[in-house]
Amino acid sequence: MPSLNLKRGFNRLFLVLTVLWVLYWAVVYPNRVCDDQMEIATSVRVQAENNCFENRGSTKEDCSKAGKADAERVTILTAYKEVWSIILIMGIGVPPIVYGLGRASIRGLSAVCLWVWRGFKAGT
Repeated sequence: MPSLNLKRGFNRLFLVLTVLWVLYWAVVYPNRVCDDQMEIATSVRVQAENNCFENRGSTKEDCSKAGKADAERVTILTAYKEVWSIILIMGIGVPPIVYGLGRASIRGLSAVCLWVWRGFKAGT
């Protein structure tokens, strides 16, 4: 019966979780930021169109053209430019820290468990 290789198993688990973590911070998070920016840009555009139409007496089409140009500047690229440092820190900086702390905490926890287990053994 083959024995378990916990070190290799946890290393593979860590590798899979790291890939998922980096994908989240490289793809999902910027898309969420872009969506949030689009919502803000849309609400600002609608408000600006209404103010333009009411204050200047311009036609609705002239006001909407100016508002659409502002909203079109919000792209996924602007989201990446805005949050690149967060992506870099969270995607590349955090996994090695977690790996190091995870290994240390597993070793510490196993040492404590072993110490407690040895306390139950009959003394010789």
